Amino acid sequence: MKTIKFIIFKICIIFFFITPLKASNNFKIITKVGNEIITSYELENKIKITLFLAGEELNQSNITEIKNLSLKALINNRLKKEEIKRYKYKKNNDQRVSNYLGNLAKKFNLPVKDLDNFFKNNGLEFNLFLEEIKTEFQWQSLIYEIYAKKINFDEKEIANELNKIILEQ
Repeated sequence: MKTIKFIIFKICIIFFFITPLKASNNFKIITKVGNEIITSYELENKIKITLFLAGEELNQSNITEIKNLSLKALINNRLKKEEIKRYKYKKNNDQRVSNYLGNLAKKFNLPVKDLDNFFKNNGLEFNLFLEEIKTEFQWQSLIYEIYAKKINFDEKEIANELNKIILEQ
């Protein structure tokens, strides 16, 4: 009786581990950036979102044109994540993210709460997009905090330069 239970247990374990592997075969790891990976699924989603938000048609020509830029954007995003972790930066940018999503929803004449479904209905992964936006805003805040005190500018000099440009045109 114990051997039958043991065999059934082994079959269940094998089934449990093999089933997810079969499902994930369609998505391959494209590259590794630090401790983070980029999969073909993420690249495909990035390409689709970029074209969708730009109002461009999803066709092979546009995909080919934007593929390298999308991959570079994903790599940059992973590098930013690594640096944010390295600095142990935890600033909350929820308000900026909320404002961004509000503007995006307004562009498509939707309430913000419907953006997730809107993305799903268009074959896009909203959570990947949202994580990318959060990382970008966190990165911007980190860079600002690091370099804000090192930047000096004279408002009068800027105003004079702008007036000079305006007069020349």
